[in-house]
Amino acid sequence: MINRVDIEKKNMKNKPYFRIIILFFIIYSCHTDKTKLYSSDYRIFKDTPAWKLAKYVRSNDTEGIREEIQNNPNIINYQEPMYGMSLLHLSIYNDDYQSFLQLLNLKANTEVYEEMHGETPLMIAIGLKEDKYFKYIEKLIEHGANVNNVGKNIEDIQEVTEKTALMYAAGQGNKKAVKYLLEHKADINFVGPRHGTALGYAMLGEHYDIAYFLLQNGADCKLILYNRYDEYGNEVPVYLKDLLSTDENLKNSKFYFPIKQKAKELHCR
Repeated sequence: MINRVDIEKKNMKNKPYFRIIILFFIIYSCHTDKTKLYSSDYRIFKDTPAWKLAKYVRSNDTEGIREEIQNNPNIINYQEPMYGMSLLHLSIYNDDYQSFLQLLNLKANTEVYEEMHGETPLMIAIGLKEDKYFKYIEKLIEHGANVNNVGKNIEDIQEVTEKTALMYAAGQGNKKAVKYLLEHKADINFVGPRHGTALGYAMLGEHYDIAYFLLQNGADCKLILYNRYDEYGNEVPVYLKDLLSTDENLKNSKFYFPIKQKAKELHCR
């Protein structure tokens, strides 16, 4: 016996507008609105020359990565146009370690800047802080990443972007990375374009243990730590001696007296 509902369904499928709706749904479901994606989402590479490679990186298919780059060597450092991310950046963000290693082994550029915050892959790895990302820092430096490279100036964002890896590590409170960078000849007293130093970023982030460690290892406490703005909008330099006398958070820290004593030994007062 033929079911009436089945007949109606069959008739619906034969109607042209029903087919158009189905076709529209299929097309729309395949469309990716990249403006709604995070910068760490591999789908930002969709509809770019590196989309096939991105899928291999996402799935940690090291053989697929090797073959795709062998066939098209120029795409290994391709940067998608929305955020300027490279696949080396994304492999770190997404903790795709095998893909990350393969990209390094195939000579991916360790000094490429993304366009959101002007960061290299090393700076990205440092900013993620968790212990599982430390191996990325080690491997990047092992493959030649410049520990004294300075972040790219991104003019349309408020934060200071022209920082070294050591400044990032100090400002993020990543003490393990700070130690490792210093072991690999990071410039402890590099002064950024806006007078920032690693010691300054440690103090600004209230990472007083790191500040004390930097002072113990050669940080120049006579340098300007950073600039602040006064009530008239003028930049005012901030020195360690200023913070020792005015910063209540520092005074309440267990590192206040060790820092104060070290500053005295270094004739910073």
